[in-house]
Amino acid sequence: MSESQEVTVEEIVYQVEVIDAALVVGPTGATGATGSTGATGPTGSTGATGAAGPANTLSIGTVTTGAVGSSASSTITGTAPTQTLNLTIPTGATGATGATGATGSTGATGPANTLSIGTVTTGAAGSSASATITGTAPTQTLSLAIPRGDTGATGATGPTGATGTTGATGPTGPQGATGLTGPTGLTGATGPQGATGPTGPTGPTGLTGPAGTTGATGDTGSAGAAATIAVGTVSTVAYGSAATVTNAGTSAAAVFNFGIPEGAPGSGGGATVGSATPLQLGTAAAGTSVSASRQDHVHPTTGLSLTGHNHDAAYSPLGSEGRADIVYELCQNSSGATIPAYSVVYVDGANGTNPTIALADADTEPTSSKTLGFTETSSANGDTVTVITQGRLTGINTSAASAAGVSVWLSSTAGGFVFGSPPAEPANSVYLGVVTKKNPSTGEIFVRVQNGYELDELHDVSVDSPTNGDLIQYVSSTGLWTNKSISAAGISGTAHAHSGVYDPAGTTSTHAALTTTVHGISNTANLVYTSDSRLSDARTPSSTLAHKTSHATGGADALVASDIGAAPTSSPTFTGDVTLNAQGDIRFADSDSSNYVGFQAPATITANKIWTLPAADATVSGQVLSSDAAGTLSWVTSSGGGGSSSVTVESKTASFTIPAGDSGKLYACSTATGIVITLPQDSAATYATGSMIHALRTGTGTVTFAAGTGATVNRTYGLALRAQWSAATILKSAANTWTIIGDIA
Repeated sequence: MSESQEVTVEEIVYQVEVIDAALVVGPTGATGATGSTGATGPTGSTGATGAAGPANTLSIGTVTTGAVGSSASSTITGTAPTQTLNLTIPTGATGATGATGATGSTGATGPANTLSIGTVTTGAAGSSASATITGTAPTQTLSLAIPRGDTGATGATGPTGATGTTGATGPTGPQGATGLTGPTGLTGATGPQGATGPTGPTGPTGLTGPAGTTGATGDTGSAGAAATIAVGTVSTVAYGSAATVTNAGTSAAAVFNFGIPEGAPGSGGGATVGSATPLQLGTAAAGTSVSASRQDHVHPTTGLSLTGHNHDAAYSPLGSEGRADIVYELCQNSSGATIPAYSVVYVDGANGTNPTIALADADTEPTSSKTLGFTETSSANGDTVTVITQGRLTGINTSAASAAGVSVWLSSTAGGFVFGSPPAEPANSVYLGVVTKKNPSTGEIFVRVQNGYELDELHDVSVDSPTNGDLIQYVSSTGLWTNKSISAAGISGTAHAHSGVYDPAGTTSTHAALTTTVHGISNTANLVYTSDSRLSDARTPSSTLAHKTSHATGGADALVASDIGAAPTSSPTFTGDVTLNAQGDIRFADSDSSNYVGFQAPATITANKIWTLPAADATVSGQVLSSDAAGTLSWVTSSGGGGSSSVTVESKTASFTIPAGDSGKLYACSTATGIVITLPQDSAATYATGSMIHALRTGTGTVTFAAGTGATVNRTYGLALRAQWSAATILKSAANTWTIIGDIA
């Protein structure tokens, strides 16, 4: 069917005949059958593109490693636009071995092996020496066992001492009468005992034991420096003493000095040498000095061998036994550094055999209270050194002393000392001795250490955790002077206030040391009257007990001049703040002191408040003090409240800034050229909130208001008085803020 035919059919099907309205319409016929469905209409035009949907967000969830050779897999969970990707990735097969990498650079030098001395034991004579190394590099310990030498040969018998001379024969008695024999004369005194024969020679040194087997070589550190060991000195020490080994070098380059005990003494005559028995001086007369010069023996007090010392061991007999003039102590340097000769040292511990020492110092209690004495020689850290604790120290520089006989004290320099006086407090005072010879190279000090100059070192004083302001009070139950706080000592700050005469400058009485604050004393024993100049600074208080007794009972008697031995101060001057506690009055007495006027604080105050007075008197009679609510007082004219009142009128003929103190005034402004009234900020002129000043225009010239720097002016309209005879009130409505009320335009 052609296009024209389709149009014709449609016209036939849809044609509507219009019947003349004048025709009679018959009844409606029955509905005809539904026609067949028409052909599909043409396709409509394309609709507009819809809005872009949300982008799908895909995030990584779990990533799981699967087995070697398994398949990789992935799952997506969730719904668009928010979804999660979960992955399973198989482990890859092992790859081929890579080529050998280049040789790395040489590592840093390893730490030096530190070899320290462990135990040194003495083996039996004839046994083998042994050495063991324990620990691992770089810190190892060498322990040694050194055999005792063989018994020395018997010393030769000393020669017999010479026979003393025979005492003189007593005189023959007088010829008696026949028959009676006269008395026998007194027996002559026994001659002195001959000198003791010389000591037999020392037996030969025992054979050196065989060297111990070499210990196993330690693991070599990575390019580390190996420790070295060298034998230093080998000396013989007293029989019966322990073998010794000291390291005179360093931990990385050790130099061992050996001390091997000598053999047992021979059986010959003469004095016993090498024994630890104290040296007996026999029958020497009291006061006789006996010298055992440069002999090998053990010090009778300390057990210290004096073999090889650079001095003689001098003894003074006491009865039949000798006593050392010089007392030594064998100590070990534990200071961590070299201690020079003639240094003052203190005991800082012990090593199980000897005390350990470090440099003494007067600045602290731990380094001064255990001061031991002077070192004789220099010693490296770890070395053994002798310390003179009592007796004569020679060869020391004493040239700084003013003269022989001055005292020697521990100084505030570590290991040092001073002459004449101890260092100033709070340094500790430790007496070391006295100079017996002043010389820069051969000086001498008699050493006699004395300590205990601190208060808490006295036997009847107990100071426990002192705090600032503590007192010392005697406690009869313990018999000790004990530190206590002011309140614990029975001194209260709330009992009463002194109301009498004070001497604040402290020039006439010791009572001036009391402050002007309130204080009270709960028992009489706590008030001390004394004339001891050390306590009163040469100002002796009165011994009158009236004021003291009143204090003990909480009395309120006035403190008068006679109570403190002082003349009244006519015009006292106080520096700083003065506080009257517990509503104490400030009183102004009349001419004969019979009555007074005064001020008193209210019973309860929630916050501190200070009022600052004006710098000058009121400008007119009748003004009153007014506060600005910030503590500053000023003179203002009182405004009426029911009674008659007046204002102060001040004429103004030129522009001006309102000054302080004009509250309540009326400015009468008269000018032909105009006046500007500037309203100031608080820092320029202080006015209390609510203060009022008035302005009246009496002339023909304008009167204008202006805000000064930092000030604000509020008003309903303009800033000028409207016409001649207009007036306005200037109200201080807030800080730095003024409000103009009146006839303004």
